Amino acid sequence: MFTAFFTPSIGGLDPIGRLQAIAFLVDLIPLQVIWMVEGSRVGDVGRITAKFRTAITLLTQLGGIAYVAPIYCFLHYIESPLSRYPTEKERSVKRNELKTTLPTIGLAYIAPTVAMFSVPGLVNRQWINGVFFQPFPLYAAVVQRLLARFAKQIEGEEENVKDRGENENADLSGLINLAYGLSGAASAGVYLYLWLFSPVPMSRIFFSNLRNPEAEHTMLYGAAKVLRYDQICSFGAGAVWTLLHFWDLKREGLLKVGLGRIVGVFAGTMVVCGPGAGMAVMWAWRESVLRAWKPSEGFDSAPQLAE
Repeated sequence: MFTAFFTPSIGGLDPIGRLQAIAFLVDLIPLQVIWMVEGSRVGDVGRITAKFRTAITLLTQLGGIAYVAPIYCFLHYIESPLSRYPTEKERSVKRNELKTTLPTIGLAYIAPTVAMFSVPGLVNRQWINGVFFQPFPLYAAVVQRLLARFAKQIEGEEENVKDRGENENADLSGLINLAYGLSGAASAGVYLYLWLFSPVPMSRIFFSNLRNPEAEHTMLYGAAKVLRYDQICSFGAGAVWTLLHFWDLKREGLLKVGLGRIVGVFAGTMVVCGPGAGMAVMWAWRESVLRAWKPSEGFDSAPQLAE
């Protein structure tokens, strides 16, 4: 059933729906990076969204991300107030899991996604979709665990591993910036290509046939309609979730930039470069604010960003 749902887009039976599906699936790369980074944060160990990250991601495949993403965003927001991260250690991200985030997404998600749109033959694409793409969260969990174990063994052989100090913090910051930067660039690249070279207007790609949710459609166009609702609902929830976290930063005195500028940066990036790129930019920004927060000195001592 799930493979049949993707057949119109991966088989090229619906060219416009195919463009939307590709853009949506690429948008999910930054979202996965965010979920993996937050799931690896030391202060979130044991939280529902961290402990059951694989199960939640698998539910997005089985039940639809339009239903699951809002639940994840709600749970993460109520589980992760800034008071959970009073020290630098609790705000940090597990090193080995962070180092394996991009390789894990590349092997478990990007590779089968590219393959199911590009390999010759519809049957082969359907097989890749059913065997590798649909259960990719399970593969991701296994791949990340194996890669993290390998990375830990490599680090154990290095000298002075325990004496990294500030160099380790800089390394972790660089890895997080790289993860957000590359994932956001992938999303932005697709949207800029569509803005410049799409044969149809962007509004038709992302909002076609959505005026009447109850209107009946054939399987060919019904699948594309569901994917459009998936994208709108998941990234709509993600936008609210992101802005709530920024509201918390402002409320606690960690961010002095006005709400208008925050919303403007977010909205502008989403419109021009896509919602995935917008999410990547905002969460990279949030991460930089958390890193600048002086440990163990309370909210009032946090550095302020200039207007």
